[in-house]
Order: sequence, then C-alpha cells, then structure tokens
Amino acid sequence: MTLEDRVAWLENVREIEQLKYRYARCCDGGYDLAGFRAIFVPDGTWAANGYGEFHGHEEICDFFQALSQSVLNVLHYVTAPHITLAEDERTATGTFYLHCLSRVRRKHDRSLVDFVVQMGVYTDTFVKTEAGWRFQSIHVNVTHTHRLDTRSETPVTQEADAE
Repeated sequence: MTLEDRVAWLENVREIEQLKYRYARCCDGGYDLAGFRAIFVPDGTWAANGYGEFHGHEEICDFFQALSQSVLNVLHYVTAPHITLAEDERTATGTFYLHCLSRVRRKHDRSLVDFVVQMGVYTDTFVKTEAGWRFQSIHVNVTHTHRLDTRSETPVTQEADAE
C-alpha cells in the first residue's frame, strides 16, 4: 500500500467516524431532523431492537420526532469505532459501542421522568456519495436498559445545580 493509499484510507475512516459523531449530535441536540436527512442516504434505514425499523428520510424523521416528545435529554457516548472499507472505497461497515444516558418522560404518568442508562452495539453500513460518506443503515442492538431513578419533572437550572 502506497503512502497515498494509506492517507486516503485514514481520511475515509476519519470521515466515517465523524459522520457517526454527527449522528450522536443530531440525537443529543433535540433530534435534529434536518441533520438526520443530511447524514442518511434517501433510502437509508434506522433500526433498533425494541424500537422498530424505519426506512427512508420520512420514516426515520417521523420516528425521531415522536421520540422527542418523551425524551427530555439524551447523551450518546459512541466509542471504539471499528471501520472496514470495501476494496472499492465506496462502501464501508462499522461497529461502535453505545452508552446512552437519558431523561425520559413516562408514557402513563407524564409528570414522572425516568433517568435511564442504555448500552449496546451499533452495526452500520456507509456509502460514499458526491457529498461525502452517508449512512445506508444504522442498526442498534440494545443489550441493556436500566432505569436508575424516577422523579417528578423539575427544570434543571444552574441555581439548582449549585445547591
């Protein structure tokens, strides 16, 4: 492998990693629907055990819009990327570990908010487009979900944090 080939490989892997981090920011920033449209190919798929499978921008965005009605705050820690580029360097696969912290409003008593931790593994496919790398699919295998605490909803303020 030439130096140019190695640099191109590193650039592709880094762009894919950055795409995954953009996905996390789309989730953590209040479920940014325009952001999701920008990072998935139009016929892309998002799927997770316990949540469902959604195809195309409209279904993916409808799912995240609905999810945003119950998730008050979320923080995705996406770690340990393992990227495999196809020989043609136009497609790739990747796995990432997930550790996710969230505050979720209860379905049956919306005044209660659960603090939830989830762990899992992402298995993603990527395609290189004229605009750069995009998700063809994201599949989340959620391996653990645990409610750590439940409280009445209270706004988080700096004053409350200082007490």
